[in-house]
Amino acid sequence: MKQLTGERILGAATVLVGAGAMAHAVTLGFRLNDEDMGVGLFPLIVGGCLVLCGVYQILSAGRVAQSHQSLDAGQVWKLFQVFAGLVVYAILIEFLGYMIATFVFVAYLTKFLGAKSWGKAILTAVVTAVVFALVFQTWMQMPLPAGLFEFQEVL
Repeated sequence: MKQLTGERILGAATVLVGAGAMAHAVTLGFRLNDEDMGVGLFPLIVGGCLVLCGVYQILSAGRVAQSHQSLDAGQVWKLFQVFAGLVVYAILIEFLGYMIATFVFVAYLTKFLGAKSWGKAILTAVVTAVVFALVFQTWMQMPLPAGLFEFQEVL
């Protein structure tokens, strides 16, 4: 039996996230034959890319010569916490809206992954949420979930 490595766990998590994105994209609707391709096409493409990257990660895990170590319980717990944060983010984005949910998620991940201060985590979260909102909502004209707070649609 192959040893469970962080690379394989990450690959499997990536496949799951990509498949979830693709399943949700299908519910949004898309068309491949006219100018307005629908809001589901972009998430479908991104989800498909995530699935392909995850499968590649699983299949290529351990092929590059490097010192592999088994994951200890603490590392598996960290991976679980990151994945759980992503699941909670996906659930809360519809309720809280894109800006607030993204801010909370990025602040959590930034602090969780090693930011020394909450100030750096909060600054990173604000910049990330605003930049991505500008790119997707303003530049690409993709509607982002506003949730309960309509002020999030001002960008």
